[in-house]
Amino acid sequence: MNLYLIRHGATLANLKDETRSSYTDAEMPLAKKGIRQAEEAGKVLAKYFDENEICLGKGAKIWTSSFSRATKTSEILNEFLGIQDVTEVPALIEQSFGRIHYLHEDEVERDLPELYEEYVKLINTIGKFDAKISSFGIESVRDVRDRVIPFTDSLRQAKKEGVTTGIIVAHAISLNVLRGLILGENPEWICKQEYPPNCSIRKIQYGNKNPDRGYIYHC
Repeated sequence: MNLYLIRHGATLANLKDETRSSYTDAEMPLAKKGIRQAEEAGKVLAKYFDENEICLGKGAKIWTSSFSRATKTSEILNEFLGIQDVTEVPALIEQSFGRIHYLHEDEVERDLPELYEEYVKLINTIGKFDAKISSFGIESVRDVRDRVIPFTDSLRQAKKEGVTTGIIVAHAISLNVLRGLILGENPEWICKQEYPPNCSIRKIQYGNKNPDRGYIYHC
């Protein structure tokens, strides 16, 4: 089974839009740039599947995070693909940063220095994988991994049921966690991975000894 891991298109928060604070993390919409990115990624995938004679019938499936930026990205992608089997997966939502979800690291450091210092101290003492501040709703990477693990069972089941092409639309950290689980990597490896660019497409040959085939499209 070939998997294609895709991070959602750029959002208002990603681009530091002045209206971003009015949305919850789950509601954060795509920016116009993100919509264009998703359209381009859809065209790239459609061309790739056509050139490689990959059928998108009963053996194709889309899994998407239930956050709106991911579901919208998957909808746009699917305008070019026409895949019938689409499933929202709450387990694939992004790591929660609670009340500061729309802020970038430099903004937290500038505007909330005490919180920033507390988080950095936790990272330096117990590691990025376990650092969390529950009072602010900030999850750890471990929390993300714990909810993504059951989804890997869904992948194994899908493969048994004959799915040959799977598209997974999610988020920077949840995708890095999922890739680490598929590859059998440790927490330190997961935390060291760069965030995938918005709407870039990474191919994983699920079930192979060396499954990570890298990016087929780097936005």
